[in-house]
Amino acid sequence: MSLSSQKKPEQAKPFDEGKVFKGVINLMGTAAGRDNISRLMAYSFGFFAHTLKKLSFGKETEGYGKLRAFGGAFANLRKLLRFFKHKALFLRLMLWVDKLKKTSSSEEQVYIALKITSEILNFFYFLTDHLIYIQRLGAFSADSQWYQWNVFLSDFIWFIQTFVDGFALSIDLKNSMKTKDSLNTFKLVLSHIQNVCDSVTAFGFSYETIPMQTTYLAGVVSTLITLYKKLILV
Repeated sequence: MSLSSQKKPEQAKPFDEGKVFKGVINLMGTAAGRDNISRLMAYSFGFFAHTLKKLSFGKETEGYGKLRAFGGAFANLRKLLRFFKHKALFLRLMLWVDKLKKTSSSEEQVYIALKITSEILNFFYFLTDHLIYIQRLGAFSADSQWYQWNVFLSDFIWFIQTFVDGFALSIDLKNSMKTKDSLNTFKLVLSHIQNVCDSVTAFGFSYETIPMQTTYLAGVVSTLITLYKKLILV
């Protein structure tokens, strides 16, 4: 067999900058995309602020205050962007309930029950999140016990949701490995890592027993994975 007839090894596809740039523009044109960018900024400023505080031996310098202010501004922007998301949430919930009525597979019933539970937790997370935003506008004192409890409850609901989502992702991953769909399996592995990072962030905000640097860094990594999946793995 001649060398010319031999199959040439496949070459890696070149990085398409134009595709990524177009993806960024399209992403910024959606509410979810703007939320992702705001999330990245909020967690990044939080990470840099607490890194600076640690380098300053725990002293809250002027730079720390400015970084925290920038991070807080993006965090409040996210809360504003998340208003009126309940309609889409209810539609997804109704779809899952309808699927639950039609399935007879016990494994699928467990999976759908997990998705329904996640949507219900998501509803209460958004509800507490909206109340926090209203409180920050001055409706209630930010130092009030009720406000502090609301902040804790919001993060705790998110923490519980990450566990529910983790079980659902495990089922998705198992089924994907059976079909030998390598790209989908890779996406689900990334989703698992993202979910673990979210769990760390939610736990850190709820109990503050781990360094705030770690809490914010986990949030940064989680958001970068989201953007990678939306801009590169498309």
